[in-house]
Amino acid sequence: MKWDFNGVERSIVENLIETGKVILRIQGPQQLPLGNNSQVMQFDIGYGPFGSGLHYRPHLELIYQLPEDTLSLKPSSVNTICENEVIAEHLSSGFDQQGNVVYGQMVFPLQDLPDADKTVFTQAHLKLVNKNALPQGKDVRFTIELVELQDLDYSSVKQRSKIEYIGYEVSNAQLRESNTHYFLFDSYSLNELGRFTAKIRLSILSSAPLWNLKYITV
Repeated sequence: MKWDFNGVERSIVENLIETGKVILRIQGPQQLPLGNNSQVMQFDIGYGPFGSGLHYRPHLELIYQLPEDTLSLKPSSVNTICENEVIAEHLSSGFDQQGNVVYGQMVFPLQDLPDADKTVFTQAHLKLVNKNALPQGKDVRFTIELVELQDLDYSSVKQRSKIEYIGYEVSNAQLRESNTHYFLFDSYSLNELGRFTAKIRLSILSSAPLWNLKYITV
C-alpha cells in the first residue's frame, strides 16, 4: 500500500524529521460491513501456523527527497598528453604525425561538493565546445571517459583505469552541425562520482588528427 502525503502532511513530517523522531498511527476500519459484528485488520507477523514467514512481516518505508541543488564546475587543469611531452593549459585530442595517440585530459575539483555519504547525484553532464572540425568525408569520432590515473604521463594514460564512457561518441558530421555537445552521466557514472573526494578526471580520445577544444564545464 502506498500513501502519498499532501502538502500539510509533508510540512508536518518535515518538522518531525528535524526532531529525529516520526511517530505514525495506523487506524483500521471505522464501520462494520453489513451483517458483521466485528471488523479487524490484522498484519502477518511471520510466526505461527498461519504465518507466511519472516520476510512477510510488515515494514514501513518513509521515502522523502531533499530539495535539489545545482553546482557548476570548471576544470582546475586541462592537459594535452603526447608521447614525449605534456602540454599544460591546452586541450587537444587526436593523433600526431607519427600516428601516436594524443590524449586530452581534464581535471575537475570536488572540494565544493557536499558530503558524498549524505548526497545522491541525480544528474550530471559534461558540456564540450570544439574549435574546429575536419573536412567532410572523414569518418571521425571521439569519446569521453571517466578514468583513474596514477600519474600525469603518457605511460599512465595508456594504462589508465577506465571507469565508464560518458555519454555517446560524437562524429565529425555532428561537429560540423554544432560545436557544442553535452555528454550525460549514466546511473553507474553517477554512483562512481560518490567515490571521488578530491577530483575527477576525464580523458578524450579521437580517431582524427589533432583538433582543439575551447572549454568544458560539468
